[in-house]
Amino acid sequence: MIVLFGSGGQVGWELRRSLAPLDALHPLTSKDPGGNLGDPGAVADTIRRLRPAAVVNASAHTAVDAAESEPESTRARVLNTDAPAAMAAACQDCGALLVHYSTDYVFDGSGDRPWTEDDPTGPLGVYGRTKRDGETAALACDALVFRTSWVYAARGKNFARTMLRLAGERDRLTVVSDQTGAPTGAELIADATAHSTTSSRRGKPRGTASPNLSSNAPARPESPSAPPGSIRCR
Repeated sequence: MIVLFGSGGQVGWELRRSLAPLDALHPLTSKDPGGNLGDPGAVADTIRRLRPAAVVNASAHTAVDAAESEPESTRARVLNTDAPAAMAAACQDCGALLVHYSTDYVFDGSGDRPWTEDDPTGPLGVYGRTKRDGETAALACDALVFRTSWVYAARGKNFARTMLRLAGERDRLTVVSDQTGAPTGAELIADATAHSTTSSRRGKPRGTASPNLSSNAPARPESPSAPPGSIRCR
């Protein structure tokens, strides 16, 4: 069995498709009993009760600006750090593989080359710090960590859909244009997850990326997260 947390999000929706052929899939949203990462203890209890072969965590606090305005001990830390730690402990007890998603925000945005998995982290804000700590917590068990950036999909909230909506509402759009990044499709992330899970590769944070692009996006601390190409898995 594979337990999928966050199955209603843009990545989670694609994971339902990609993971279904691998094993019996148990998808959970935050509205399901034991599926809300805001209650790490209940999440851990769900894992221990179901005793799956793998747990995929596609849920997180991704509202970057909101995280900066909240005390670091509240929602962002519970969802991004405490919940992965509880998952890792439960997976360790069950012998399950944990798949966890992180972000390019764990870096400080300096430098002029793409980041690698072995580069030291240096998050500048609350969101990045809680995601970095979540990586560390997840890797306490048998785990795969994917660092993703600029995620987009045909559903959910993302930059591409926002720009399409605004283009239909306004005659002129004004956004900053001083960033370079690697837009990554949710479908690609889901397929890479399924492939890596079946390959049973362990340990280092993984990177998923499409070609580096200069993007008109709200300013954030970042630099290219992966070189041109469709996928990086080491």
